[in-house]
Amino acid sequence: MLSPVATLCPAVTRRVHRGQRGSRLRALGFLVAVGCVACAGEPKQAEAPLISVDEERAKAARPRGPRQLRRAEVDQALEAGLGHFLQHVFVEPSLVAGQFQGFRILELRPRAAWEGVDLRAGDIVTRINGKPIERPEQAHAVFMGLKEADRVVVSYVRDGQPAELVIPILPAEERPPAPPPSDARDL
Repeated sequence: MLSPVATLCPAVTRRVHRGQRGSRLRALGFLVAVGCVACAGEPKQAEAPLISVDEERAKAARPRGPRQLRRAEVDQALEAGLGHFLQHVFVEPSLVAGQFQGFRILELRPRAAWEGVDLRAGDIVTRINGKPIERPEQAHAVFMGLKEADRVVVSYVRDGQPAELVIPILPAEERPPAPPPSDARDL
């Protein structure tokens, strides 16, 4: 028997994902039984397989490996600017007894870009590369300092305990010298 994923077209997959969990399962069963109206009754292979809740939980529970940045990634982020970077990091100020402690992470997007980075919602970032980030000019100076940095060190507090994340920045890859041109007559 074909799996429900194998019988869905991309148009139906998008509609099914928008539904609630129970209705999603009912919709899958219905589509398997009658075929896809959007495809004139001809089932097609879905572009991307559906992932079960259990698979998603198992993926989230896996330990993430250490992350490394390539110099090209850092340069690209610097070129786009701090404002562009901050569009992917949702934070709010964290105050303790009225004093600024750091920025509490609310969300990091897109998730794939943060794969292997051990930061999560609730962590409070206090310093980056040993420098404070309380004021906009401080954050901008730290960001621009990545141009020469060989690593990113994020000091943060998780569940009341201080921690540090070190992400190495790999040097730009040097291309090997091109081989000398060969003369076709030597063949």
